[in-house]
Amino acid sequence: WILLPLLASVAPTPAYAQVSARAEVRVSYDEVRSEVQILDDAFTNNFGVSGTAFGLEGGVDMTVFDSLLVGANPGIDTCNVDDCTRDIIFLGDQGCMEAGTNLFAGVRAGIPMSDTGLLYGKFGYSRGKFHGGYVDDTEATLPEVNFEDSDTATGWHMGAGFELNFGGPFYAKAEYTIHRYKHIFHDAIEDADQWDPSAHMLTLALGLRFGGGMAAPPPPPPPPPPPPP
Repeated sequence: WILLPLLASVAPTPAYAQVSARAEVRVSYDEVRSEVQILDDAFTNNFGVSGTAFGLEGGVDMTVFDSLLVGANPGIDTCNVDDCTRDIIFLGDQGCMEAGTNLFAGVRAGIPMSDTGLLYGKFGYSRGKFHGGYVDDTEATLPEVNFEDSDTATGWHMGAGFELNFGGPFYAKAEYTIHRYKHIFHDAIEDADQWDPSAHMLTLALGLRFGGGMAAPPPPPPPPPPPPP
């Protein structure tokens, strides 16, 4: 009921406009992958755990060069990824990873594919929270490798997607984004060289646009004049 006056105040607008703001809700399949290097880089392998993420994103888009859309977009995702994988480097070892809140901000650029469709790419800054650890008490390594830590990592993200306008202020989109972060768990890792996380997200979103929509493709050129008699 609280949102009804707001939605009622948003008058339907053309699918394309010069400048517009937007807000959306997001749900994602999130796979967090980790590259683990232990014992002075003597052993290296990757493992991944997956879950879902829910988030919000806002943005402002504008039209440049008649048919190119550019914009800025901050957002936040809350992840429920929390799982462990065994036999990563040695039989019987175990790596665990938990992903928390991920903040991101960046830019995007897109080209209208029709009156209601937009194909776009995005790039920007990411900041994520992680908790994880690695245990190897199988006597495969001397000394034993055993650590657990929490950390906040910064990095970058890039992705691509398709946005579909419903003909009014509402739109939907699907996108794939990869977030890559710098080394984490420095305070806990002694025998390991580094732990490098990344997040791979498949996202569906529903949004509301204020003040218009995407950049309109240019009108077709006029037909040539008929030949003289």
